[in-house]
Amino acid sequence: MSGAGRRPAVAAVCALVLSLLSGLLTSPAAAEEPDLVYGIYFRSDWCPNCAILEPMLDEARARSPDLPLELLVIDLSAGEAEFQLALGAVLDRGLARYYNQYFGLTGFVLYAAADTGEVLDCVTRLHDADAIMRVESHAVDAVRNRPPHARTPGGAALCPPPMRAPPPPLP
Repeated sequence: MSGAGRRPAVAAVCALVLSLLSGLLTSPAAAEEPDLVYGIYFRSDWCPNCAILEPMLDEARARSPDLPLELLVIDLSAGEAEFQLALGAVLDRGLARYYNQYFGLTGFVLYAAADTGEVLDCVTRLHDADAIMRVESHAVDAVRNRPPHARTPGGAALCPPPMRAPPPPLP
């Protein structure tokens, strides 16, 4: 197997180990900004859905820069160094389980609460900028106004099914 072919496999194993070791730990940013939401954008240059979603996502983020939302990009077409930085950002925020579940799929953004990691919603190419702004606003409102682990605003049905099962919870 070539070096490029080993990268996703080695990264996935490392992410799984870290996910199992960290359990449901929250990120330091969540303590500083309790209503923070992470958006994990799974993309690649060869993804036709990304070509539709990305301009809408850029417009939504430009029109609502004050939302406490941090967009993390997992780019399957990125170079090795950029890929490792993006993976590190996801792992540092306690989101390894989503990397493990969705790595290989592209063309969507998964929104998760920074404090608990629970999935709040997803957006796909079916969303225009206004719809993305509504999803992001509802996700932030859910974190601000609903108790942990009871925040899914009802749109998570648009999240694609995971490619892999989540790791079992730690005892």
